[in-house]
Amino acid sequence: MNDLMTMDKRFTGEQFMLDIVNTKGGNLPKKIEDVILVFEFTDLRAKAWKIMSDKMSKLEEHSEAHNSALRSGQKWGIAALYAQKRMGEITKGIKGVGSGGTSKKSGTIFITKSEQLVNAGLDKDSQMALNKANNAERLVDNPETLDRVIKSSVDRGEIPTKTAVLKTIKMEKAQERSKIKTDKKIEKEVHERPKGVKEYLTANTNYKNALEFAIEYAKQGLFSEESINMIKNRHNQITELMNELEELV
Repeated sequence: MNDLMTMDKRFTGEQFMLDIVNTKGGNLPKKIEDVILVFEFTDLRAKAWKIMSDKMSKLEEHSEAHNSALRSGQKWGIAALYAQKRMGEITKGIKGVGSGGTSKKSGTIFITKSEQLVNAGLDKDSQMALNKANNAERLVDNPETLDRVIKSSVDRGEIPTKTAVLKTIKMEKAQERSKIKTDKKIEKEVHERPKGVKEYLTANTNYKNALEFAIEYAKQGLFSEESINMIKNRHNQITELMNELEELV
């Protein structure tokens, strides 16, 4: 906390935070020690604004005070996520050597990645430091998901969080693995069947997977009114055709 209190004012001002949001972290420091402090500061501010927003919502959900606190919380929350992403960009480049300790023969010092992270101030516990680095690196590996969760959270009037991003990444990876497994099973089952049957079963599986994604997107309110009307019309047509097929098979 003392480190946060003595941070360079350039890293704690409102404009610096807005620049993080607008540049998606492009203005962040290059040293991991500095980025850690920026992340801790922005994360602290985001949590403080969330508490304020929650209190205001109990009084009057759509009051100007509530909306102002929510907007501030969203901006600081986004800044914290991009700071964490920058942290992941740096930690991905940190290579651990050996299991730690010193070689008796050469006197060479071996230091693990987790030890380097502890020395940088990511966490006092080596396993916790490694876990934090791994989570930050997941944001680096999934930038589109990160930006999509940020947008959907703001659209829903929520403050974007690391938990929401990691949960979405985990869900999408599981769906990808499920799709690959299902595709392989279908390929095996329909290998000797007529081409038309094979094409339909493959299309049906792809549609099912796409539908599962669409349901998650709908929960996040990502469909426009025009898209909703189109979906309803097409679903009616597909339902009629499926009923006809079931009567014949």
